[in-house]
Amino acid sequence: MGIEDRLADWRQQGLIDSAAAEKIRAYEAERARPVWLWAMAGLGALALALGIVALIAANWQDIPKAVKLGVHALLLAAAAGTAWQAREKGWPWALEVALFLFAGLVLGGLALQAQIYQLSGDIWRLLMTWLGLSVWPLLLAGRTRLTAYAVTGMTVWAFASVAAAMDGSTTRELLAQGLAASVPWALVAVGALTNSEFAKGLREGGLTVLLPFASLVHLTWADRLTVEDAGANLVRCLPVLAVAAGATLPALRRGVIPKSLVAPLLLGPLGALLLATLIPHPDATFPRLAGVFVFAAMWIWIAFASARAGWRGLYGIAIAALAIRLFIVYFELFGTLATTGLGLIVAGLLLIGLAFAGRRMFREGAAG
Repeated sequence: MGIEDRLADWRQQGLIDSAAAEKIRAYEAERARPVWLWAMAGLGALALALGIVALIAANWQDIPKAVKLGVHALLLAAAAGTAWQAREKGWPWALEVALFLFAGLVLGGLALQAQIYQLSGDIWRLLMTWLGLSVWPLLLAGRTRLTAYAVTGMTVWAFASVAAAMDGSTTRELLAQGLAASVPWALVAVGALTNSEFAKGLREGGLTVLLPFASLVHLTWADRLTVEDAGANLVRCLPVLAVAAGATLPALRRGVIPKSLVAPLLLGPLGALLLATLIPHPDATFPRLAGVFVFAAMWIWIAFASARAGWRGLYGIAIAALAIRLFIVYFELFGTLATTGLGLIVAGLLLIGLAFAGRRMFREGAAG
């Protein structure tokens, strides 16, 4: 809906008069930007960059090693210097661009040195080194959600590579995998220390990883879990328990997340993880149903808490997660038409009930 349509609708509803509409129209016209000009300039800059990269790639073998390393060092220093100046002068977007370039150049520099000096090794070592060198400038100087999302992606990628490289044959490797699994809670914990835009981005990034992770973990119920497997999972869960507890305390104290949502968002996924990975079970129908009920309980808890807190977006995500899971159950447990039909009726009534309950809670919140 364009601005003129909105103004017409607001005037029809009696929200604004003609004078207010003119002021809004003038304000929007003043803020308007020539998007197509920026798009053309962006395409030109992209073409220029691609051309430079193509020329360098075509002559890469002929460039001396010292020149490669020297140019990289200059670019890295330029990115760091630009970030420093942008921070001092209060240029947030220049700061963010410089930080992104710095992180990218650090990763590129590690790959460049590996190529020049014929180095080889595990990918997780490269990513963890990159994370250790790059994440601190972003954490200390980052100002926007975009940088926080970059930190989230870098951290999850690096620790996921560690978990994938470990086979769990030793206690050390089990603890490393558990530490990797605790990253989403750690991001929320760091993001709960302040209420800046960067901290909000860390909390959002952590929850964006945490909720799908906890949802996928319930698939463990669909496979056999032995006592030995549960014992190994117990070791993995020790770092998760510690970090989850550490994330819950600042979230409650700082009040950056509504208190009614702290337990559903941080402890609900933890409970789902512990139940799925610590209880030995066979590959049978009953454990599968248990997994469905645990999944549903977690998301119903989140749905009611988000409705009470007025988080409409999270409430919609919870309802969508429940609907998708119940739809999958239809294919997993397909039996007679009567059994399947009864299950779908119950699922439909549950979703309708949640929808109406949420609508009522939102109305009561607005009225209050």
